Amino acid sequence: MAQMEYFEGLREEEPGLEIRDITGEPLSVRDQTGEWFDSVQGLRTMQALRGYLENNRDAIKLPTHSAQDFERYHRELLEEFQLCERFLQEAVESGQQFRLVIVP
Repeated sequence: MAQMEYFEGLREEEPGLEIRDITGEPLSVRDQTGEWFDSVQGLRTMQALRGYLENNRDAIKLPTHSAQDFERYHRELLEEFQLCERFLQEAVESGQQFRLVIVP
């Protein structure tokens, strides 16, 4: 599941990508760390990724899963992308940056 976080206002990009487990950190700590991105670019990227996956079903490879499982995973993945798009649209409308947190 993907979760979106928003950052009030804009700030300059930080060099390098930071990947770490933030699940135990309080929100006040998470707000001060990590990399925040332009929500307009994020929305365009998410829309492009979802569109590609909708039109290119063979882009997802699940060789150890049945066709029925593939259909379910494909549908759920597209639903996650749509959810992210809704969050990003809210960020665009309110002028906020975003970051994507992957939750296993």
